[in-house]
Amino acid sequence: MKILKSWLNEYVQIEDLNGQEVADHLTSLGLEVEQIQLFRLASGPIVSGKVSDRSSHPDADSLHVLKIDCGEHGEKQVITNVTEIAVGMIVAVALNKAKLANDLVIKNSKVRGVPSQGMLCGQEELGIEHETKGGVVVFKQDTTPGLCVFDLAGQEDFLFELSITPNRSDCFGVIGIARDLAAKLDRPLTLPKIDTSSFDLSHQTKIEIQLDNKIPDFAPRFTLRSIKNIKVHESPFWLKSRIIAAGMRPVNNIVDLSNYVMLEY
Repeated sequence: MKILKSWLNEYVQIEDLNGQEVADHLTSLGLEVEQIQLFRLASGPIVSGKVSDRSSHPDADSLHVLKIDCGEHGEKQVITNVTEIAVGMIVAVALNKAKLANDLVIKNSKVRGVPSQGMLCGQEELGIEHETKGGVVVFKQDTTPGLCVFDLAGQEDFLFELSITPNRSDCFGVIGIARDLAAKLDRPLTLPKIDTSSFDLSHQTKIEIQLDNKIPDFAPRFTLRSIKNIKVHESPFWLKSRIIAAGMRPVNNIVDLSNYVMLEY
C-alpha cells in the first residue's frame, strides 16, 4: 500500500516529523515501511528562470520569443503564447528532457521555424500549488535563477510503501493508518466532516435492480443511493496526484472520487 505523508497529515498532525521519523513510528506499530521516497509528479531539469528579453514571433502574432536566464543551465530561448509574462519576472521553466505531471516530456524543438529550448510551467504541469501569473508559476524577484522549483515551492512530500499484513485490515485505508499513528503519538485524530444539510432526501426514486446474493451470511445488506445532475469531467490536480501516488491511473472525477474514498477508508 502506498500513502503520502501530506494525506496522513490531514487526519493527524505530523508536519513536525520528517519522513524517516514517520516511517519509524509506522513500523513500530507493525505497519512495516518497505520504502520511502520523495514524491514529485514532475521530474528532470525544472528550474527558476529570469526573463531577460521578450520579442514577437516573426511568423505568429499570438506567440512570443523569450530569452530566459536559467543560471548554471545557461540562457534558454522559449516560445510561449502567455501574454502576461514580462521582462524581469522569475518563472518556472522545464528544460530539455524534463518530464511533467501530465507525462509530457520536454524536448528542444522549433515552433514555426524558431528554436524553443523549454516550456513555461503552471501548477498542473508541476503538480504543486504556488502563485501564478497568466497560468505560469512565478517566484519572488530576488529568486536566484537556476534553482529547483520544487525546493523553492517548499512543498516536499514523502511517499511511504507499506506492507500491511492480512490481520490488519483496519489499516487498509488512510484513516485506519492515521488512527493508529494518532494513538501512538498521543495526538488528536481529525476525521472528515460530511455535511448533508443541502441534500434533498425526501425525493424517492424507484430503481429496478436484480441482485443474486449467493452468500447471504456474508452480505446481509445491500444499499444504493441515487445521485443526479452529475457532470463528468477531469479531476483537479490535487486529486489526480493522490490517485497517482497510490499507484492508480486517473480517469475522471467520478471514477477518481470513488477510488479516493476507497483508499481513504
